[in-house]
Amino acid sequence: MQFKKAKDIEVKNFIAAECFELAKDRLPDEYNVLGMRWLLTWKYDDKYQDGRKAKARAIVLGYQDPSYADRKTAAPTPSRASRQLFFQLCSWKRFKMAKGDISGAFLQGDDLTEELWCRPLKEITEKLEVKEGTPMLMKKAAYGLVQKSDYSIELKQDRFIDEMTEIFLTKDRSRQVECPTTDEEKRKLRGALGSLSWFIAWSDAAWANRPNEVDSTEGIFIGMCTPKLREGFHSPVTPVFWKSGCINRVCRSPATAETMAALNTEDDLTYVWVMWSELLGHNIQLRDVDHAASLTKGTLVTDSKNLYDKLHRATPVVKGPEKRADIEALSLRQNLQRSQTTLRWVEGGAMLANVLTKCHEKAQGWLFLSLDFTWKLVYDQNMCSSKKRRAAGIQPLQDTQHSHVRAKEEGET
Repeated sequence: MQFKKAKDIEVKNFIAAECFELAKDRLPDEYNVLGMRWLLTWKYDDKYQDGRKAKARAIVLGYQDPSYADRKTAAPTPSRASRQLFFQLCSWKRFKMAKGDISGAFLQGDDLTEELWCRPLKEITEKLEVKEGTPMLMKKAAYGLVQKSDYSIELKQDRFIDEMTEIFLTKDRSRQVECPTTDEEKRKLRGALGSLSWFIAWSDAAWANRPNEVDSTEGIFIGMCTPKLREGFHSPVTPVFWKSGCINRVCRSPATAETMAALNTEDDLTYVWVMWSELLGHNIQLRDVDHAASLTKGTLVTDSKNLYDKLHRATPVVKGPEKRADIEALSLRQNLQRSQTTLRWVEGGAMLANVLTKCHEKAQGWLFLSLDFTWKLVYDQNMCSSKKRRAAGIQPLQDTQHSHVRAKEEGET
């Protein structure tokens, strides 16, 4: 009964929009006629009776369009990461947010400029008093079609640029337009641009734990925080990006799995950096993504001693049975250096991404929630494992002696 009412609402939208037109003087070739189907889903919300509401969509089978392969398609919808970054920016700038929705939005656009034929659903033809199965001309775009109008806008920030505070440069230095910025200049630029936030990326892997007992799982959790977190203090962490999935190749050992997970984490971290730089108004040069990434500092966190030692080794060596993993570790090391990303090691109990790789590792997630979305990076100069720390009565986020000082020194090296 609920879906019957939902279908009636959708049919009324199509009728009101005058989406279909009967062409009595001609009929199309059968291969040019697109079909339709119903998509029935439940929309869950406490404000609805029984906590859910029936929703019906009349979908045009756009893949049946003979010209489908030649059409330029795009889905300009925000990703989860961009949504989280937008929320973070609004919170930081104290912006007010408003969210709206339009019923039958596709049907309220301009008329289609090309000829498209469709065989409407039975419920629609009944309302139109047309014989079921009759091909009709489509006048409006509907769900399932790829040819939507491009109503893009152009945003100019001339006033924002004019009001920005410039950093001081000597006359000689201002003439060196091709020279890279120094560390001190980067620090001043970050202050002028307001990008004082930091990104922390936790990377974890579980070796050969998939159902086939061959593939490995990677867990990636990227959050936004203040520099206090890297220095060993409790700090709020805004979840920005998280992912749990199968590593795209079979790993020969846990070390290889950790290397692959860290490499993918660094890649996702760069993606988040670029989005954040765009939100702050930076002009992103696609040929120099590292520059956009370096505008905001970050830290990569791993619980793999093998990977940590490998990346901190003075003279990297590629040898043994896992040369490919060693080469990928070298690539990761180079990427971290280029983006000025620091590397930190934590024991498994303090690894926030553990909940994304192991079904039995839920403690870190519950602890993160119980701490009201705050976390800390604990420095342990002895690099003791979770098992040894528990045996010694040390909690996952409990400090060791001089942890704040050592953590800050490590982050600056």
